[in-house]
Amino acid sequence: MGKTTVGDAYKQKRGDLRHYAEAVEICLKANEDDIIHIENYGDISTLTTSIEVKDLEEAITLGSYQIWNTLKNWVVDFQQFNQFDKLLLLSTSPVVSDKSIPDWNEMTKENKLKKLVEASNKIRGRKNASKEKIKLFDEVFKFNDLYTKNDLLDILDRFHICLSSVNDKEKYQELEKLDLFKLHTKAMTKTIISDVIYFIFRKGLEGDDKWQINISELHRVLKHSAYSTKKKLPKLLKKYDDISIEDYEETVFVDEMKKIELDVSEIELGIGDYCRTYDTIIDLIDENILFEQDIMNYRRGELYRYLNGNKKLIELESGEKIQKSKKNFFNCLYKIDLIDLESIDNETFFQRGNIHSIVDDGLYRWLIDED
Repeated sequence: MGKTTVGDAYKQKRGDLRHYAEAVEICLKANEDDIIHIENYGDISTLTTSIEVKDLEEAITLGSYQIWNTLKNWVVDFQQFNQFDKLLLLSTSPVVSDKSIPDWNEMTKENKLKKLVEASNKIRGRKNASKEKIKLFDEVFKFNDLYTKNDLLDILDRFHICLSSVNDKEKYQELEKLDLFKLHTKAMTKTIISDVIYFIFRKGLEGDDKWQINISELHRVLKHSAYSTKKKLPKLLKKYDDISIEDYEETVFVDEMKKIELDVSEIELGIGDYCRTYDTIIDLIDENILFEQDIMNYRRGELYRYLNGNKKLIELESGEKIQKSKKNFFNCLYKIDLIDLESIDNETFFQRGNIHSIVDDGLYRWLIDED
């Protein structure tokens, strides 16, 4: 066997990196009371699912080593894996022309067994058949009192294959786009992901014979980390879709939007912009404390004049004050005149969020004639 190069060694480790990236996503999406196991019952397991993660560039077929080795692991420890509702093989392998793989998840358990027997017999019939594979075939089909053909059928009924999953680097990029991070800046997102990675590895080092992640503990650690670094984003770890007006009932800026009878969807968008802007400002101040004064000058200067200029134009128009107030609101936030901040990138969400902050400070009201 030739000497392993540095590049080869890295390729071997990429499978582990892909495995850990999947674990991070599962932990981020898990519910408060969940327990996630790493390397205990498969690569990753939840209460209902055991997952094997394979980082492969080449296509796999029903005769591939990875499929049979996975089956062998489930068979050898059948009593442990029998507790799961789903047994998943997750692979970065491309979809192959062999129809058996793409159609696998729709097959009956009997048809799955038939296809596996055909694949194994085909390989056994080769002159230079791999002894390692034949040994795997024997393990899977070696029925006894503790492991029967019906047990294998039961495994196959729960056995799913997922092909064409992204590689390790793409997976980490996908993590940053999770719904969980819709209200976070990139800096905050990367911080949370890094904290989850650290937590997972620390639990692996601390564990004696089990590597498990208690999600409620993970959430407490992340919240403590956010507060200790002064990143006090409201409703940390709360998904965007879960945010409701009730979370912000006592805020001035929400009360002001209610006064002009905005739809719930508009109020929730306002809350999203407010939270995301708050998080961005914390990151900016962490980078340079002088940004705090720049932002205050921006709010009390150009942005405040922008709001008042819009309102004066609307006040000159005829019409009922609620409708005029709504028109002013939409003009200010969506027919946007993006003010140049020079040293800070002023994106549309950031300007809208700062507008809500001005309203929250009691410096501006949406309802016409209420000043």
